[in-house]
This record gives sequence, structure tokens and C-alpha cells, in this order.
Amino acid sequence: MQMKRGLWVWLVAAGGLVMAVNTGANIWRLWKLGGSVTTAQREVDSAAALNGQLKSQLQYVQSPEFVEKEARDKLGYGKAGETIVVVPEQEQNSNFQITNSQKSEPNWKQWLSLYIWPGGGR
Repeated sequence: MQMKRGLWVWLVAAGGLVMAVNTGANIWRLWKLGGSVTTAQREVDSAAALNGQLKSQLQYVQSPEFVEKEARDKLGYGKAGETIVVVPEQEQNSNFQITNSQKSEPNWKQWLSLYIWPGGGR
């Protein structure tokens, strides 16, 4: 009987140890999942904010004001009775170059000869 009692104590102790390890493992797993839930909640909040911005942008794009603006700017359309004037862009002539016919003198000498001694004054 003494031997049976010792065996039961060891079995209960082993069962308690197994339950403690399982409980610890479950607590650790739930703690890690809690961090995942927080991260997922942040992503959901971010997606909801982006969704709100996109909905407002969609509403603006579908508005008559946007359609009119695009028709005027991109297609050159106007309202009835309006005259559309298109001003062509000027092309830059790459052959046109400014040349300096004067000697390469310092600026102070050029100013001096221009305003103080206009005729050269030398």
C-alpha cells in the first residue's frame, strides 16, 4: 500500500507538471497573438483611413465641377457662347546665341568705361 501511495504521488506530480507546462505554453501563445491582433488592428485603421480618402476623391472625380475642369483643360472644350483661344507655345531657337563682342575685361572696368569715361578716356 505504501508503494501504491508513492506511485500515485509521482503520477499526480507528473500530471501537474504536464498541465503547468501546457498552461505556460498556451499563455505564451496567447500573448504573442495579442501582439498580432494589435498590429492587425493598426493595419485595419490605416486601411479605413485610406478608404475614406479614396471615397472622397472618387466623389470629387464624379462631380460636375471636375468633369467641366477636365473638359476645359485637357480637351479644350468650353461652354456655349464662349470663344476658346489657344495660344501656341513659342519655340526656343537653339541657334540663337548671345555673343559678347567686348574684350573680356573685369566688370568694374566695363562700368567705368561706360559711365565715367564714355569715349574710352584713355
